[in-house]
Amino acid sequence: MTDRTEKLLVGPMLPQELAEFERIDRDCFPTPWPAAEFKRFMESGECTCISGRLGERSVGYGVMLFE
Repeated sequence: MTDRTEKLLVGPMLPQELAEFERIDRDCFPTPWPAAEFKRFMESGECTCISGRLGERSVGYGVMLFE
């Protein structure tokens, strides 16, 4: 159970979180992205990728593509 006093911190996606993003995606979507896709977005200059964290745990993400 999450301690409700923890604050959600939002910042850039980190490579060490890729497995967590892949797990979250599998739990939420019928056609999840593989970790390699998250990595490609993170390395792209066309995307902004953010992560939501509670303590050391990744609990959400956002990928914004700019064209």
